[in-house]
Amino acid sequence: MRLIIKTICLFFIFGLFVQGSDGQIKIHKNFGSEDGLCQSHVFSIYEDQHGYLWFGTFDGVSQWNGLTFRNFHTYDGLAGPQVLSICEGQDGLLYLGTNRGVSVYQDGQFRNLCAGTPLEKEDIRAIYQDDTNRFYFGTRERGLCVYKDSVFTFYDAEQGLTGNDVSAIIQTGEEQIYIATDSGLCRFDSTFTIVPELDGVAISCLFEGIDGVLYAGTYHSGLYMYKNDSWSVLNKETGLAGNAVSSIAQRHDSTLFIGTFRNGVSSYTDGILQCYNEENGLINNSVFTILAGRDGTVYIGTVGGVSIIKPTQIDIFNQDCGLEGSYVIALAAAESGKIFAATLDKGVGVYEDGFWLWLNKGNGLVSNDVSDIVSINDITYIGTSLGVNVYREGEFDFITRSEGLLSDEVTALAADKDGGLYIGTEGGIHHWQDGQLSVLNHTIKGDIHAILPLPRQRLFVATSEGLSIPGTEPDAFNIPAMLSSAKVYTLYKSSCDHIYAGTENGLYIFSEGKWDSLNVHSGLSNNRISAITEDERGRIYLSTLKGINILDQDKPVRILRYTDGLPSEEFNINSCCRDPKGRLWFGSIRGAIRFDPDKNVLKKMPPIIHICEMRVMDRICSRNEELSFNHNQDYHQFSYIGINLSAPHGVTYYIQLQGADKDWIRTDQTMVNYSHLDHGGYRFRVKAVNQWGLWSKEESIGFSIKPAFWEQWWFILTVTILVIGTIVIHVYFRIRSVLAVERFRTKIAADLHDSIGSGLTEISILGEVISRQIKNSNQNIENNLRRISETSRSLIDSMSDIVWLVNPKRDSLYDLILRLKDSYSELLSERGISFKTNDLRVLGRIHLPMEHRHQLYLLFKEALNNCIKHSNCKTISLQVDISNKELIMTLFDDGEGMRKNGSPGNGLANMKNRAKSIGGEFSLRSLPQGGTMVRFRGRVK
Repeated sequence: MRLIIKTICLFFIFGLFVQGSDGQIKIHKNFGSEDGLCQSHVFSIYEDQHGYLWFGTFDGVSQWNGLTFRNFHTYDGLAGPQVLSICEGQDGLLYLGTNRGVSVYQDGQFRNLCAGTPLEKEDIRAIYQDDTNRFYFGTRERGLCVYKDSVFTFYDAEQGLTGNDVSAIIQTGEEQIYIATDSGLCRFDSTFTIVPELDGVAISCLFEGIDGVLYAGTYHSGLYMYKNDSWSVLNKETGLAGNAVSSIAQRHDSTLFIGTFRNGVSSYTDGILQCYNEENGLINNSVFTILAGRDGTVYIGTVGGVSIIKPTQIDIFNQDCGLEGSYVIALAAAESGKIFAATLDKGVGVYEDGFWLWLNKGNGLVSNDVSDIVSINDITYIGTSLGVNVYREGEFDFITRSEGLLSDEVTALAADKDGGLYIGTEGGIHHWQDGQLSVLNHTIKGDIHAILPLPRQRLFVATSEGLSIPGTEPDAFNIPAMLSSAKVYTLYKSSCDHIYAGTENGLYIFSEGKWDSLNVHSGLSNNRISAITEDERGRIYLSTLKGINILDQDKPVRILRYTDGLPSEEFNINSCCRDPKGRLWFGSIRGAIRFDPDKNVLKKMPPIIHICEMRVMDRICSRNEELSFNHNQDYHQFSYIGINLSAPHGVTYYIQLQGADKDWIRTDQTMVNYSHLDHGGYRFRVKAVNQWGLWSKEESIGFSIKPAFWEQWWFILTVTILVIGTIVIHVYFRIRSVLAVERFRTKIAADLHDSIGSGLTEISILGEVISRQIKNSNQNIENNLRRISETSRSLIDSMSDIVWLVNPKRDSLYDLILRLKDSYSELLSERGISFKTNDLRVLGRIHLPMEHRHQLYLLFKEALNNCIKHSNCKTISLQVDISNKELIMTLFDDGEGMRKNGSPGNGLANMKNRAKSIGGEFSLRSLPQGGTMVRFRGRVK
């Protein structure tokens, strides 16, 4: 059934309209003494060339870097507690006008410029320096003071000044100096010329605009503007917040800000005045001063602290602007430029030309519970809990279960390229085309959040149980496992045919047949992606539960937050659209926002980097001193700041300590510590990048660490000499000891050979002679003499072995083999046994310790003796092999072998013990009629 409701009653129509402004004004930030400001009465604000903001207050001055305050008072050297004016000189120093003269700030220190002069106790309400380096000081009672080359010259009403209470001083583009007082305005060029139109008017402030307009704020008469050689006035009657004007500032987009003493601030753009006061967030209505920063941010100094208005591309629409609710569920833009905004349980608002037409259950909407809105060819489809409302030129039609919906609970709508409509309900997916409804699928699992039509009549469906592609094989798009099971909230196809899926776990992107993903680790502010859209330049916008993320090719992710003007950082599912002018709309829990990507009200400036402090141990170092430290000063701390006043938390730092760090280190911290550095030269480097991808200049500071005394050349040389000397002495005495031992061993060998050997030889010879002489005598005497002779020869052989053993000239393996061969040469010859060895020349380079020579000699002497006496062999072979300091000596014979029934003697056990005593292994192999093999295997030292 089709129901048609027409809005034909004029009175009824007017009742539907609510007038609203084109976006709600927003104060982005307030701060006072509880936030770190030294005092809440802010009289003056200044932005210096280094990027710092200075706030002059009733009790001191605060330096602000966007994150922290550094406060100065009279006990820090400030001339007076009340800082009424601030100016930066051409010398780069800061001049502060106080209620006790002028203070000059340099490198953290103050000096009193007016000590001992008549200005020492004066209120300095205005300071200006002209191109000739002359300073102009405006006082409360002594008129004007001109200062140059340490000379103070005073002017007051007697010299032609309009009054002695000077409130403001400026130099215009025409190089004319204007002096404002409580009695009028005058020009100064060695003499004074009164401006007749303002003669007698109490002037509070002066300002020259971007277009050359001269503005004069007054205490009682509003704002005077001098343009085209004539004066005009803005006052309370023409829309100004109040007639008591305290300050004037202008942003680079030409917006003028006028502060008043009791009525807040007015902004003036293209003849339109808007007011900022306590009702819409101003910290206090009594304004003393206003500064428009270089990036376009406006700072308002009041009796209660500072309010900040950031230049923004964001307009806010909430209940103050005509919405009947602030929880914006759905948004859609018609080709005509109308914006449709649905709020929670309140129906749908239609926005056009600053007015809202409200649609609800009382005037034709089937239900106030709206889930989604789509506008196709100026026909708007509104999905509700009771079906789809079709809105066209003030008339309603309906698509409900009566027309074939499986369920009236509509959860998602989507338009196709042919002007048709996809409808997602609790029962499934439908298609509406030319008044005909068809059911496409009723097997979708989970709640349907979004539908994305694709070519060839394919669909992507975002559900509470993952991404679904009805009628298509699941692996056709290679859907990741995470995407097929996670909650998917929104879908979008970009102008470059990339498909975006916003989930509870971040963003998934399908491009060129493969999926990629982004999440908080990739720079996103939050993983829950609520809605996705695109601007005309192809930048992708993701609304989340933590602000709006902007993806712009390879640039860092830019994040819009509450501090950037958002009414809330929590955005609703699929609540976004782009209007015909290219502006983007997003629905949040505190209203709708309109973002204009092409509205360049904020100057994109790189951060200004400063190394604030270098601290070594507990001492703050000055750059004027020699930065060279002892080795035990091993704790180095660097604090730094990248001043980015428009978004102080949007700065990323890159630091490097040359000499310790191999590469740049990325960090969000503004402090770093280094300890236990080696001696040498170092340079700490830091740079910063902001949310726009703009880089600061690099700042660096160099220092060095002296080596410890034990690391210095003289100590190393001394220790080296001592060590080398000690080694030389040790080696000298060691060599001398070794030589003495060798000489002693040589002497022993000689003594044994000469003394004992000759004596034993003589005994042996005499024994044989006596034996022959008494040959036929007593047989016992002959036997005893034979035994003396044999014992003497045995002792001679043993002594010869000992002499050979202790002789240091015979300690090679080659000598050992020769000794074995020579010891048995006669006996071998008598028995007719051939003794063979391998090439012995290479063994001359291998020297053995005396213990090894002794045991090896006796071991193989025993083995040779057994071969000669018991084997009946014809040939004995001795082979020696050495590899990797491993010695293998093998003795072979071709005799009868060992008899198995023979009792083992002590010889075999002795040979095993001798091998073991020098860390070697002994092995024996014997076969009947197969000969015998004796082998030693061991390490050579």
